[in-house]
Amino acid sequence: MTGMLKIKLLEHIELYCKKLNLEISNEDIKSDFDDFTLRISAPEDLCALSQVFLLLKRMNDASRNLREFTKSELCLPEYIYSAFNEYGVELDTTLKESFNRSTYKNGWCNEIPFYVLLIKSYEYKQDSKSLNLLANFIGNYFKVIDTLTDPELATSSSTREAEVCNKFRLLMRKSNIAFEPDKDKILTDYLEPSSSIASRLESITNKDIYTSNVSDRAYLNTLIHFYRNDWQPARQYKHGSRQIDSIVKWYKKPNTLPITGAIDDLSVLIPSRAFLSDTEGLNLDDSEVQMPFVIDNNESNTARDKTDHQSIEMVFSPASKKKKQIDVTRNVHRAHNIAYQDTRLLKASELGLLFDTLTKYGRSDKNIELAILCWLMFLLGKTFNEIKSLQVFNKIDEKTRGLFLDENARGWWYFPITQTAKPSIKKVGLIKTANGVFTACPTFLTDLIIKYLNGRKEGLIINVDNFAALESSIAKKLKKISDKSYSGRLSISSISNFIGNYINATGVIDPIYIDFSYDVKMYSTRVSRSYSNIDDVTRCERIFEFWQEVESDYYDYCKEKFPIKLFELKCFDKQNRRFGSKFTPEDMTVKALIAALALEVENAKLNSFKQLDAILKYHNAFTVYTAWMLMFGTGYRAVWNPLPTFSLYFPSLNLMGISDKDDSDFTHSRLVCLPSILNEQVTAYQEHLSCLRGLIRVLEPKLCQSIDGYLDATSKTLGLDYKESCQWFKLIRNSRINHGPLFIFQRQRSGIVTRGISPTELVLRLHAEHDIPANAGRHWLKSSLLYNKVNSELVNFQMGHWQSGEVPLADYSALNYIDAVNELLPILDKLFKEVGWQTLKSDLI
Repeated sequence: MTGMLKIKLLEHIELYCKKLNLEISNEDIKSDFDDFTLRISAPEDLCALSQVFLLLKRMNDASRNLREFTKSELCLPEYIYSAFNEYGVELDTTLKESFNRSTYKNGWCNEIPFYVLLIKSYEYKQDSKSLNLLANFIGNYFKVIDTLTDPELATSSSTREAEVCNKFRLLMRKSNIAFEPDKDKILTDYLEPSSSIASRLESITNKDIYTSNVSDRAYLNTLIHFYRNDWQPARQYKHGSRQIDSIVKWYKKPNTLPITGAIDDLSVLIPSRAFLSDTEGLNLDDSEVQMPFVIDNNESNTARDKTDHQSIEMVFSPASKKKKQIDVTRNVHRAHNIAYQDTRLLKASELGLLFDTLTKYGRSDKNIELAILCWLMFLLGKTFNEIKSLQVFNKIDEKTRGLFLDENARGWWYFPITQTAKPSIKKVGLIKTANGVFTACPTFLTDLIIKYLNGRKEGLIINVDNFAALESSIAKKLKKISDKSYSGRLSISSISNFIGNYINATGVIDPIYIDFSYDVKMYSTRVSRSYSNIDDVTRCERIFEFWQEVESDYYDYCKEKFPIKLFELKCFDKQNRRFGSKFTPEDMTVKALIAALALEVENAKLNSFKQLDAILKYHNAFTVYTAWMLMFGTGYRAVWNPLPTFSLYFPSLNLMGISDKDDSDFTHSRLVCLPSILNEQVTAYQEHLSCLRGLIRVLEPKLCQSIDGYLDATSKTLGLDYKESCQWFKLIRNSRINHGPLFIFQRQRSGIVTRGISPTELVLRLHAEHDIPANAGRHWLKSSLLYNKVNSELVNFQMGHWQSGEVPLADYSALNYIDAVNELLPILDKLFKEVGWQTLKSDLI
């Protein structure tokens, strides 16, 4: 039954919209319905949901304003409310009983207390003041929800949210004759300030009826804390029973990825559940700020001297904890900003020492395993544990992770490319990608492995019983060699991390090429790999460039070439397969899309009469064209309300400030470079809005005031202080309610309304032959920048894929925006001209 009720309810809403000719897509209906059910914390099976609509009906009977206020607080659109208020839902007996249920299930009072408060509202007093108090409670609940759900304020048995919702529910019951909001004059209406209600509640707690009734008095005290929002952490009482903390607990091992270049054994905690892109290419991982938590593995693995007795005060000292946090943060930042002179990066002299040692080991049957292991770690960028599982095979149909030996005894590394998300079958014109990649193995290493295998052509490459002993032997030998040469840098870590550290220090190639070629799990590419689509020839050329750069540095220091060839520029076949993102459109698809969007604008041009419907139709076509160009030119994630304001648009610098993935501190707000054509198009759109407001001001004065606000936003926002600016921007960015300059007109029963641009809306306005994912522009831009050899730092700058310590707008950032624009702009202009984007002037002018 779980899920079936939701399907039936959505079908009911869709039928209602069709009956009233409301132009609302099924995706928007589902999105609005999901927002509503999420807002009220409805259970997955939507059991008892009808009670919420009945509550709104009772409020409507008391006051329409009361209903409208509550409806807006619950994020319930008018058409969804009307669908259930005006028509009954056709359900079978089982679903009907679930939908109309009037009782809550076990555990709901603690898990979803606000939903219980709503569905039990039929038990409350139904006079006007009681309903106004309920509406006021709902409004204040959403204002203080963060405090109510704060785990530090929770009691041992429940959260403050559960406490206040449950006690308010009991206080409001008809059977509670002591509490009478009307007689006690607790509030005037639902808009009463919370401080006023709190003061009134404090005054009535001294009444005799509450002095003798301990329960009701406790309910009132809880309500006072709720309205004053002055909760304190619950008191902890010591009991004689066994302490819970002394019981042995078992925890699931967290998912982590190592931080390349970190001095200590630091790893990043990643979600245990794998996020997948949906059929629109929207990667849920990419909506979260990267690197929220770090775990220090070294802290738990380091053995402490038995004679070392730590001070209890130091262990729990806030200053000590703060210092530890600062040290970890500095370590992470340093790992992300490795310089060429960094001691963690092997230098030319150390590379020479390593090559001489491994060449010597390769000639010895005793040490050949050590030589192969070190070469694999060095050339593939893999850890010792990852090397253990690599296989060798000689049948192309039995591909596995490892080394493929063809009929000519050439070696090819094969690794699968895991892109589990698949676009919808309806999407057209997307680049087809391969599921695995072959990369040439250096001849010297292939010969060394064949010699070691001694005729064996399948199984593990390194087939030994005791890998721990082998690892220990390598570590000891490397340390001995380093000490003898007065250099302590040769180690398992420095060898396996060489590729990652060198790329971080030099930026010679984008790390995505190493990720795809050798399946190297790097945190820096965890999200960006979802948007990258590269061809086989380009991939091989970039890896060749990488090793050429390393050899050039080696030659500059040693004045001699590498004694061996570390990479050979060969492709596995002539098909030039594509790898990576499955949502990247072909260039021909983009060209066809642009032509179709431009044709829509052309066909919507006005005649000499400029009738209202024609103006609105032209505006919609012009807006959709501009929005798609914005998505392709900036790498904007597919979010609601792109371009929320013109205040962050700087046409003279070809820059625009956007925030499509962010936290409360705006860590991932960024400035992006605008192609010249897009820059001109945004300016043309401003001129279009200026003419539009003049044409429709008499008919739509309220809308024109909004347009005035969009066009005058720059001058108005200059007068805001930092706190006011933050509040203003949080309201408009990615908002589904407060749309910005990019909007479209729709005719509904109430008249002409405006709707903000959404990913679904952009896709729905395409014809079937041009149906591409909403996020296609971001995939196309990332892949095109990679193909044009743009520095990885600038690619991340444009795409917003930086990490902690790499923020371009941070206080100590060395990035020069003018230099960044000067380097990016010619490439972006070239890309836009190749696919045919052009600036369109508004026909309203």
